[in-house]
Amino acid sequence: RIPVSPPSSQKQEFMKKWMAGLQTYSDLKSTMSIPQRKTAIKLAADVAIASTRPPATRWSRALIAAESAKNTGGPTRTILQNMSGPSEIAPSCRKIPPRRRRKNSAAGRGSVLRRRTCVLRRLVPGGKEIDDDVLLIEETLDYISSLRVQVDAMRSFAA
Repeated sequence: RIPVSPPSSQKQEFMKKWMAGLQTYSDLKSTMSIPQRKTAIKLAADVAIASTRPPATRWSRALIAAESAKNTGGPTRTILQNMSGPSEIAPSCRKIPPRRRRKNSAAGRGSVLRRRTCVLRRLVPGGKEIDDDVLLIEETLDYISSLRVQVDAMRSFAA
């Protein structure tokens, strides 16, 4: 089970870590373009929300590990690598072309479920490494609740 903290304390912790992350990029602000600034804000927010969750969550470890691996040449390199994104799709999660006939059998429902599970694995950071479907759903729920906290905090900051 993933421990759950109250949204208000998680929101406060996120705001504190997000501001600290933005401080990292403040020195480069004058040399950054608008898209680079946008990426820096998003990167700081992603790392901040991942660091507010306990290490038991795989998505938070995967997100922090991915950003740490990119951070070999300082913040500028991190931003540029983050802008490029992943270049390939996992072979097991490629889009399956639609068929002409509809299947009414249980096998047809199984392929729909498998495709949706593949999509879910791509959306959640670290989801490709999770084999257990129940664990994937738990991680997804935790990730969604963390994203909600992130959005609420950013909205209150902008207001």
